[in-house]
Amino acid sequence: MKERKYSVVVSPYSYDKLYNHTRFLDRISGNVSERFYDEFSKSRKTLEENPETYPIYEPKKQMRKNLRYKLFYKSRYRIIFEIVGSEVHIYDIQDCRQDTAQNLI
Repeated sequence: MKERKYSVVVSPYSYDKLYNHTRFLDRISGNVSERFYDEFSKSRKTLEENPETYPIYEPKKQMRKNLRYKLFYKSRYRIIFEIVGSEVHIYDIQDCRQDTAQNLI
């Protein structure tokens, strides 16, 4: 039986966060930023296959969304997403080591 494929939609806000994280890591090492971006790309690909297997995310504020999260890059970063029909919407990319007050969700 063929697995269901989801299309992944990345919000402009998430692309900005991805860019900022990549730029920050590039100051440390070009190899580090490349690995980070590659890990994000792999994580995004896994969300096409089975996003419902990832845990529920409890946001700071009450929301009318059923959010989930996926950890990536040595569990230092978190992708916040929602499954809407046959689409996976990525709303945020968070550095788990930072103050959560800086996060959108």
